[in-house]
Amino acid sequence: MRIRTLSVIVLAGWFGGGAAAQDARSVLDGLARTLGAVASIQYSGIGYVYGFGQSYQPGGPWVKFNLKSYTFAADYERQASREEQVRTYLDPPERGGTAVFIGELRQVALLSGDVAWNAAPDGGAAPQPLAVDARQLQLPISPHGFVKAAMGAAPTVAARTVNGRRFTVVSFMWKGKYRINGYINDQNLLEKVETWMPDPLLGDLLVENLFSNYRDVAGIKFPGRIVQTQGGFPVLDVTIADVRTNAVAAIEVPEAARRPVPPVSRVEAVKVADGVWLLVAPIGPNSVVVEFRDYVAVVEAPFSDERSLAVIAETKKLVPAK
Repeated sequence: MRIRTLSVIVLAGWFGGGAAAQDARSVLDGLARTLGAVASIQYSGIGYVYGFGQSYQPGGPWVKFNLKSYTFAADYERQASREEQVRTYLDPPERGGTAVFIGELRQVALLSGDVAWNAAPDGGAAPQPLAVDARQLQLPISPHGFVKAAMGAAPTVAARTVNGRRFTVVSFMWKGKYRINGYINDQNLLEKVETWMPDPLLGDLLVENLFSNYRDVAGIKFPGRIVQTQGGFPVLDVTIADVRTNAVAAIEVPEAARRPVPPVSRVEAVKVADGVWLLVAPIGPNSVVVEFRDYVAVVEAPFSDERSLAVIAETKKLVPAK
């Protein structure tokens, strides 16, 4: 009798999972009809951008800048993107960190498949291998990218109430390690997408895209405002002015973007003054070593345990007795 009962429970659970997957696909079909179909999209606007991790007080928001112009192009078929932004300081400037610049700062970040790079001011390409996952993630957490990625996975669906409002939440695993949840409102529009990514300093980092002010444009529905938060604070706030569909040119990978990049564990000491060294790394922020009478202090331990251990090892070589 126990064997028969167990069999019924297992079968019921199996069929229940199948029904849930079928319901999720029905929800996605409805969302796709509402949003419209695109193979690629480009949108642009203005707003604000924030220096992630550069708060001017413990537990405070990231430092804020004007976003004079912003353009994001996504090619969902080729899994490629191009993000261009021009930032300026607020007037008066916000307190906080990030690299100092004069006038306008233009940044161009590109992705094609598993290759990420930045466009250099001289027209060259600077490989960004550590940015691949983060840039790839921007595609499935966009409105139309979410639909495409969820349909290609094994989605599930659930009802959830947030601040008194009911949402249909479609969830799926991306790349086998990132769970992505999409919140669909009663107008059958995608209002929020959330996921989590690892961060060497903050641990599991909550990443959210918030979409509002949807409107009919270029034959589809697209939000008029996109706000992205990371770690509980905004990193991007764009009011969309222009949307173009299926007009993104192929993003070709320059040969320079494929060049091997020195490992993050390689650092080189440059003496700045007596008892002060700059530890220069091939990628990312540098560290400063300061020798005191009884001890040594290291300022900035960026990126990862691997980089930090390399910095500590180089410090012990520079000042072995402390």
